[in-house]
Amino acid sequence: LVSLRQVIAPPAQGRRGRAHLFDRDGSFSVVFPPGQARRKIENVGKDKAFSEKDGSGSYYQECGPGLFCLTQSTTSPNEPSLAVDPADPSHLVMAWRQFDSVASGHRTAGSATSDDGGCSWQVRGAIGGDAFRSDPVLAALGGGRFAYAGLIDGFEGVDVFVSDDGGTSWRLGGPAFGGDKPWMAADRNHQTLYLTWDDTPSCCGRRTFSRSLDGGESFEEPVEIPMVPELGTVAAGLDGEVYVAGLLEDFSIGVARADLPYDAERPPEFETATVDFPGDFPVTEPPNPGGLSTQVWIAADHSTGPFRGSVYLATGIDPSGPDPLDIMVSRSDDRGRSWTAPVSVFQDTIATW
Repeated sequence: LVSLRQVIAPPAQGRRGRAHLFDRDGSFSVVFPPGQARRKIENVGKDKAFSEKDGSGSYYQECGPGLFCLTQSTTSPNEPSLAVDPADPSHLVMAWRQFDSVASGHRTAGSATSDDGGCSWQVRGAIGGDAFRSDPVLAALGGGRFAYAGLIDGFEGVDVFVSDDGGTSWRLGGPAFGGDKPWMAADRNHQTLYLTWDDTPSCCGRRTFSRSLDGGESFEEPVEIPMVPELGTVAAGLDGEVYVAGLLEDFSIGVARADLPYDAERPPEFETATVDFPGDFPVTEPPNPGGLSTQVWIAADHSTGPFRGSVYLATGIDPSGPDPLDIMVSRSDDRGRSWTAPVSVFQDTIATW
């Protein structure tokens, strides 16, 4: 795994963070790396520059009221998405939300590529220039083609960009549809892209699924999925079927499946089934201090192993008791018709957060 801090070049010597939030005595706290004590930086007046660094050359940047955290960049990238070239697993493409600064709400679509499995990266610049882009997601179509989907300003649409040279350069694809929390998956065998999103805010109400049958050059009018799954993801199955997982209208976790979704002669038709998780779906609860607490993930096994063709579902669940969140996984061996009893990924030793 690679951190965005390793992708973005570290700041030049002497770059400074700025202090805005302080304790009453005019000092603020600094969070040092593991093994080092937290301490105060004294006598720093409001709006004066701060330039404290440890022996590694890393700088500290404001990350909360009165707190500075270790960082190597003041440009604030987050929400990375990673895609792997199916013909060359050492070739990777990454995209992320690139903020101007920690104080700015404007973000663009940062991008980078790696030719050595992530050991080094070449930053390629913002996909689509300086326009607002958010919630990035990448998909690999094969043959050096990658697709990027990003939320546009207003949160009621998605732009899709296509790269034909492995992520080095990007061009705008066909007009697409979308809304908040978009997700995208590729069926490489049929050069098809599947795009899904939440119903509010969005372009098209309850119609939250669209497909591209030509690798991102055009997108069809969206269709409705029964029970409108949201806050989730989409995956292409072994036989070309498509799965959309998410939180359903009745607040249960569910999976919708459409067979032959690449058939240009008919629109996708979905069947939705619920999966029984032992607890509630926590939308915006601890331990995450802001934003979503979890998301519904789905993936299909395309390997040659013993579970080839199986489908996996993972999400955070708030179980009974003081523990607010467990990560649980369930598996289907019959294309989503039935699911195993969910199991916890780990045993949480912290009773409360």
